[in-house]
Amino acid sequence: MMTEICEVTVLCLKPGIDLSTPENHDKYTTGIKILTSQPGFRLLQEGRSMIEEELLVWLIDWNDLLDHEAFMAKSEPYSKMVDALLSMCDTERNDFLEIKHLPPSSSFLDVTLADPQSANQLTTILWLRTPEEGSLGQFAAAVKRLRGELEQNGHTVSGGSPVETSGEAILFVQFHDGAPGLKKEEIARILGRGANISRSGVFNMSNHA
Repeated sequence: MMTEICEVTVLCLKPGIDLSTPENHDKYTTGIKILTSQPGFRLLQEGRSMIEEELLVWLIDWNDLLDHEAFMAKSEPYSKMVDALLSMCDTERNDFLEIKHLPPSSSFLDVTLADPQSANQLTTILWLRTPEEGSLGQFAAAVKRLRGELEQNGHTVSGGSPVETSGEAILFVQFHDGAPGLKKEEIARILGRGANISRSGVFNMSNHA
């Protein structure tokens, strides 16, 4: 049985780095070309945060988790891609790299991964976690409450719970034209004590098939 997976990679770039300079552009596009040529690769959605420009996100869809693992086992191409990206990262930060994997659906959160969005569309990404004194039940209820509020306001919500850790969620929110947006403070109010926002950002995503 194939196990489709979405790899969510967060990179913290060096302050002020410009990915459009010839040297950095070559490194970046080389990494993308290596990734997109791998067997089992489906789609890459990548983009930088509109506010914290050092945050770079890669959303990588694989046909099967085994395809992703096979790519990592190819030492030469995988290392070439990783080295190109890490050369532009602020490796002095403890959180310069984070990788999570989302399944097609997360039943306890009642949320699924959506079809890829069109290129150059703004996407709000929320990284949520269970508070220290919270429970998985309260966490799931908070996520469902937030999703309901956002969808009631005309937005599309997708995402899931990482396979690596319980009590976490990554949500992708498409704020459609004409629909009222929600500030981070309002999102935190809706979540209440059931979930904390560990990271968030608005990203201008581009697609690479």
